[in-house]
Amino acid sequence: MIAVAIISVLTTLAVISFKRVSSRARSAEVYGMLGELRTKEEAYRAEYSVYCNTQSTCATTASESTFYPALVTQEPKLKPVSSATWPAAWTALGISTSKSALYCGYVVVAGCGSASGASCAGFTAGANGAALFGGTQPTGAWWYATGTCDQDGVPGTNTIYETPMNTATVTVLNEGQ
Repeated sequence: MIAVAIISVLTTLAVISFKRVSSRARSAEVYGMLGELRTKEEAYRAEYSVYCNTQSTCATTASESTFYPALVTQEPKLKPVSSATWPAAWTALGISTSKSALYCGYVVVAGCGSASGASCAGFTAGANGAALFGGTQPTGAWWYATGTCDQDGVPGTNTIYETPMNTATVTVLNEGQ
């Protein structure tokens, strides 16, 4: 009986440790991808004088409707990725990953700002987008990147990582979910 109790305690500790390590690995993936998105967006702006919105082939219409790779049911789950399935904007930005699968979904929302005219205004904040820019629409070209992961396997609320173009800080919402 004592041996069974000891094995149960050790198994519980092993499961908890595994979940913690898995969550850290997904977080490391997000920070790496957000860093790459930051670098590629700035290079794209240097060449084309505008940031690239990853959901509309680098158009200037803001939208956070679709993440790549798409989130699926029964998360957390590795989702296969390859250059053959990347959105056109990922190819235009030169995004690459050495991994053949990602746990989290990513999107960059970009726009021209209020000073650029009505044709490319349309600042829409994502889960935390307004707070990322101090609650007001930027006056020049802007972008923010979002990574979302299901850390706990419970449908509904995911952990959201966001970073804007004006700071290297990553805001984390719903950590561990």
